Amino acid sequence: MTTEQINSTAKTKRGDLTTAEREMLQVAAAGDVQEATRLLNSKDVRVNCLDEVVMMVKENPLLVDVVALEKCYRVMDLLCEQCVKQQDMNEVLAMKMHYISCVLQKCLAFLQERDDKLDTLLRSFLKGRDGDGFPQYQEKFIRDCIRKFPYCEATLLQQLVENIAPVEIGNSPTAFSVLTQALTGQMALMDAEFCATCGERGADEKCSFCEMVVYCGQACQRLHWFTHKKVCKPLYRQREFQSKDFSSVGEISGTADGHEVMEGNCSSLLGLCLGFAELGRSHCLSENYPDPLRPCLAARTGEESATHSPDC
Repeated sequence: MTTEQINSTAKTKRGDLTTAEREMLQVAAAGDVQEATRLLNSKDVRVNCLDEVVMMVKENPLLVDVVALEKCYRVMDLLCEQCVKQQDMNEVLAMKMHYISCVLQKCLAFLQERDDKLDTLLRSFLKGRDGDGFPQYQEKFIRDCIRKFPYCEATLLQQLVENIAPVEIGNSPTAFSVLTQALTGQMALMDAEFCATCGERGADEKCSFCEMVVYCGQACQRLHWFTHKKVCKPLYRQREFQSKDFSSVGEISGTADGHEVMEGNCSSLLGLCLGFAELGRSHCLSENYPDPLRPCLAARTGEESATHSPDC
């Protein structure tokens, strides 16, 4: 294996660009549509979820520039048009280009309005609603991106709308999971497979307290903590209750009175869910609940944790 191959296959740090990605952005900023098309078809150019794209822009000086961002999103729009109008229409690649263009335009508009290097925008996408931590702003933004796809006759767009439109925000499937399946061909069967922060597939580091949320690494854990801390304790209680409930069902499944006991368990589960909902509405969760993440994060001081305020 050559040095170039090793470098292209090596795992990059969060926010880092591969060689192909850097080259693609440079030619896009220069307006070279043909070369950008070639690079975008490379396996080394990743198209990940919303937070990943914003993090990529945020961490790279090449992109945190109004002029460069404007050139990049215009090239993406041209590529999207080419994918649709060519003889063998490539709807998947067209939707990818449109999606990236929407994210870049959002970053551009944000940088023009304020100068904080996209930190507030990123936290807005990550912030979960009270009660269950669902990222409403992110969900609405992705739905809006899909709605703005300019080629209404595209079969892929019609399929996306058909799968997403009837779903109430907060329920499954999410717009992210439907879009991910459309762009990658992979069914997002388990939310636990994706990092709660950047959406990276294959994340396997769980919050050590609730064990209900997973991350791909320490950086994503820290970034997400400002919003996860509000629902970590209820998620822990939910996991404990489910564990006990499933255990009791297994013990009584073969008994004569099993049916009555299982009905009681179902009633108590409903009561617990209602209790969680009321808990979220009353905002009675402690903002200073100790950081339950992995030891690498637990070592942080209380002062550091206090700096993660969810005001975005």
